[in-house]
Amino acid sequence: MLYNDTAVRWIMNDFFLMTEQIELTIALKLGMLQKYALPNLSYEQFKEALVAIKWKSGMPTQLHDVIDDVLSCNEDEIVAFLAKK
Repeated sequence: MLYNDTAVRWIMNDFFLMTEQIELTIALKLGMLQKYALPNLSYEQFKEALVAIKWKSGMPTQLHDVIDDVLSCNEDEIVAFLAKK
């Protein structure tokens, strides 16, 4: 399938918007985790844990599924993952 210039720009803009929304969601969840349970958890540690815990077989293609995964990740899962490292 061939895309014209406008379609390619729209697809790329949609991808970058989705990426920004995912990064924002991760940052917000990290702030909640740091405030209530894991004050020393870094952004990189949290992203690494997300990939290992929620996205072992790949990241979902739908934004709402990705956001659900990020928000449903709890401190017990993260601690268990970090303990295994």
